[in-house]
Amino acid sequence: MIGPRRVRRMRTVLSAVAQWFRDAWNLPWRLKGPSLGLLGALVAALAVAGVVLGNSGDNGSTAVRGATKAPELALTPTPTPIPTVTLTPSPTPTSTAAPTPTAAVRQPEPAGSQPPPAPQRGLTAAEVSECELAGDNAGWEDAFNLLAHGFTAPPAALQLTTDPAACVALWLTGYDGGYSRGMGDKCNIVTEYIDVASAEELEFCGLERPPHLDEATAIAFAVGWIAGSGDALRAVAVWDPVLHFADLELPTDCSGTYFKEQLWWVVDCHAREFNCLLDINRPEPDCPRYPISLCVFDFSPYDVIPSCRDAFAIP
Repeated sequence: MIGPRRVRRMRTVLSAVAQWFRDAWNLPWRLKGPSLGLLGALVAALAVAGVVLGNSGDNGSTAVRGATKAPELALTPTPTPIPTVTLTPSPTPTSTAAPTPTAAVRQPEPAGSQPPPAPQRGLTAAEVSECELAGDNAGWEDAFNLLAHGFTAPPAALQLTTDPAACVALWLTGYDGGYSRGMGDKCNIVTEYIDVASAEELEFCGLERPPHLDEATAIAFAVGWIAGSGDALRAVAVWDPVLHFADLELPTDCSGTYFKEQLWWVVDCHAREFNCLLDINRPEPDCPRYPISLCVFDFSPYDVIPSCRDAFAIP
């Protein structure tokens, strides 16, 4: 039977072996195999020694005690690197511990990669119509009021749309179209009333006021109308007998009066009936002279209005 002293000794040895196992387990994998193999051989030797000691009792022979020490002699250093491993301090657990999820580091993105572009915003159908119409109206107003192109800037309210840049582009396109339209409307009116147009309006539309007719030119157009116009068959203000302008001789004693308000010349003449002059039974002095009047427009002399004094009650 094993005595208490040997039991304590065995416990001490087993405790040391257990510590060696823990130290060997914490070694790197390339050293862990040889260390565990050596410790296994040591444990086997200790087991044999324990059995022998149990059979021999407290008074065992010196040979048995020597046998128990034989395994210790097997631990003498050999050329293998194993003894150096046992002398190496065991690494701390933190150096061999597996990385925890919190230790993971996000890999940087490649240098050439770019973040995806932000989605483009778009205008609604109502906003498209509003942006275009607002620009068209602004352009038309500027042109019709003789203002320079670009006088009106895009309003700040365009920034409140879902896509301010697209709205401003539509506004500018509408402005160009509206300005062209407004300039055409304005210049058509200026051309029609060019005689009363201002110098600013004429310059804006690139127009020049035609020269005024003089008195002689107005009379020539009035007499030419009597001689060659189909409208000369219109009746003169003589009803008994009914006379037409074509029935009269070409007047020679004419005078003209310019009316600035109406922008026309009123040509007053006296003419005798042509048939009376051809009647050999009636001397020329017996042929009455009829007053006639014709209105000749200053800037459109081919437009002649016969009997205009009576038609427009011109004194």
